[in-house]
Amino acid sequence: MKKEQFIPAAGPYHMPETPAAVLDIQTSTRYFRTSLLTEVRLITVLPDNTVPSETVWTLEKESDDFDILVELAGALRDVRLIITFNGTGFDIPHLTKKYAAYRLPNPLEGKHFLDLLKKLRQFDALFPLSSHRLADYMSLFPENEVRTAPSDAEKELLLTSLLPLEGFLAGNFTLTSARTGGEAAIFELLSTDPLPVSLRAKDGPFALTLEGDRACLSAELFEGRLRRYYPDYRNYEYLTREGYAVHKSVSSGVGKDRKEKAVRENCFSFFRCTESFLSDGEAVRCYVVSVFAYMRSGG
Repeated sequence: MKKEQFIPAAGPYHMPETPAAVLDIQTSTRYFRTSLLTEVRLITVLPDNTVPSETVWTLEKESDDFDILVELAGALRDVRLIITFNGTGFDIPHLTKKYAAYRLPNPLEGKHFLDLLKKLRQFDALFPLSSHRLADYMSLFPENEVRTAPSDAEKELLLTSLLPLEGFLAGNFTLTSARTGGEAAIFELLSTDPLPVSLRAKDGPFALTLEGDRACLSAELFEGRLRRYYPDYRNYEYLTREGYAVHKSVSSGVGKDRKEKAVRENCFSFFRCTESFLSDGEAVRCYVVSVFAYMRSGG
């Protein structure tokens, strides 16, 4: 059985490119030779940002398996980007093998793929999740948003609204304030693309709060100094007496009893948090992005 409908109540979503489609399949078994496609959901988003449309194919008899594959191929003809949740681990290879088994042309060839699970695992350090099931990611959203997404495909559509987090962490924000307060430097940011969730993360001397399009990053001060971390810590050594790391090309003349291999947590140097630095928007932006890179590496 085939059912088509628009999703006017779809929550927020973000498409990196269009035409795009969220694909989710349910099968009777995991082995493609004996499995049947019991349900296939395809949510399509067109370039003009119209209301997403959903097509649902439901198996009623065994021969429907072939028909679903044929109709899905037609529905995917003009789609550029296929979005899944763990689809590169199951959905895409499973469908590829089924098309081959039926000796049908594979409509997945030449498409771009975005596996939400793989993409969002890059932000593990910022998400307070105990595991990485779809339901765990849904727990990040307000309850009213989740209620508007009854199927897994609609949940995955909602999950795309987290994708702008990557751009934000890479510098897609406006610096609205940089100041010191107490024992920390505080940077207030305005995200280019707001997120529908609230995030709070702490890592070492850094704490990040993100709500909608507003973010606040605090960085602990050490006698008026800030720590700048270096991601390639394997190329650094930590000077135990001085209390900071230097590149191996610089530490070669330091005695072995005064240095040790740097690790992620101690691969930093210090610099003064002066008014001149705080008033230099580009310098602050570069520093904030470096902090985000450090926090992401903790996942």
